[in-house]
Parts: sequence; C-alpha cells; structure tokens
Amino acid sequence: ALGMPRVALLMSDRTGTRLIPRKVMGAATEGWRDSFIIERKGNTPMGKLLPGEGCAIYRPQKGTASPEFDQWLGKVPALVGPLMAKGRVVGLFYADTAPKGSEPDAAQLSAFSHFVRHAQICLTLLAVS
Repeated sequence: ALGMPRVALLMSDRTGTRLIPRKVMGAATEGWRDSFIIERKGNTPMGKLLPGEGCAIYRPQKGTASPEFDQWLGKVPALVGPLMAKGRVVGLFYADTAPKGSEPDAAQLSAFSHFVRHAQICLTLLAVS
C-alpha cells in the first residue's frame, strides 16, 4: 500500500478524544484493531506518535517502552501523517518497517507525504459536499 510492511489508518472516535484504528494491514498487526488507540491530548506513550504539523518520521527515544499488544510499536522508526479538519487532527496514517526497524529515508517520507496529501484532499472535498 505505502511500501511499508505495517500500516494503519486511525480516525477520531465518536467522542473526538481518541484516534482509533479504522484500517490496519501487515504482519503482527492483529492486536492493533482493538488496542492501537491514541489519546488526542498526546499525554500517553502512544501520544508521542502524533506529529506536529504535516508528515514526519517518528524517531523513538532510547528506552521507549512498547505497548503490551505489539513489541515494536513506538520502538521502531515510523512514518506518521495527520489528517486535519478545521484545524484539528481527525485522523492519522502510521507506517513502520517492523520487525526490521530501519528508518524511513527522505524518498519514503516524500512518497508518504504525497499519499497523505491526496487523502487530505479527498477528506476536504467530502466535507464540502
């Protein structure tokens, strides 16, 4: 899909306080569907995956703990890209190379950013119609 072995699309839940998985694919992502949840306040370990503005390479700090449901999530470099609506994050694309754990390069970030921009355009067009 994005040239990465593990990919997730998280979208805002009904309360608007959390991002929850809508689509996941790849090896060892079975636990993501029920447990890969990011509090939008960013005050949980998974909250560190929320990028500022635009797409970015998430680089874990040494000693970062992984959640119980996935031994690599949060511990390996990943591509993250927000989906925005009215200035708020309403979704997030996440992609990593676990178990290899290699850091995405500039070309991968560029391709990922292009993909996320197209998803953002679709989201914006849906909101207007």
